[in-house]
Amino acid sequence: KSKTYPYLAYLPSNYDKNDTKAWPLIIYLHGSSCKGNNLDKLKKYGPPFYLERGMQVDAIVISPQCPSNKNWTVGTWFESFYKELKEKYHIDPSRVYLTGMSLGGFGTWDLASRYPEYFAAIMPLCGGGRTSMVETLKDIPTWVFHGEVDKKVKLQRSQEMVKAMQEV
Repeated sequence: KSKTYPYLAYLPSNYDKNDTKAWPLIIYLHGSSCKGNNLDKLKKYGPPFYLERGMQVDAIVISPQCPSNKNWTVGTWFESFYKELKEKYHIDPSRVYLTGMSLGGFGTWDLASRYPEYFAAIMPLCGGGRTSMVETLKDIPTWVFHGEVDKKVKLQRSQEMVKAMQEV
């Protein structure tokens, strides 16, 4: 149960809620086909898909679900969501990583530009944003992925952001 957005949580096999070890956090934002109120939809692809099939990660992985009537770039949901995660899990705030695909790629660019102090690195996949965002992102390590056969989001969207990042 979450006070903000519902989410899937993956905890490393040696995570102990009674231990004080601080863990890296990966936040994964899904694409538009997974919006709604059925968390099982998140397991169609991305980290939830692989974690469900036994992939091991030495980090906490949180995959929130965006409501049907919203997208990742709307509202101020992230601050309360992140606060909730910090209260519930042993998170190392210096090792918080944000990634997302398609709609989640746009969300990755947007959230990192609005809250750059929260993220150690970002990895937008098949997304884009406003090139004016890059000024606040210039010090965040960024790894961008996008395929040229993407039928939903044009490769140019990622290329514009990468070029703007390189220029700053």
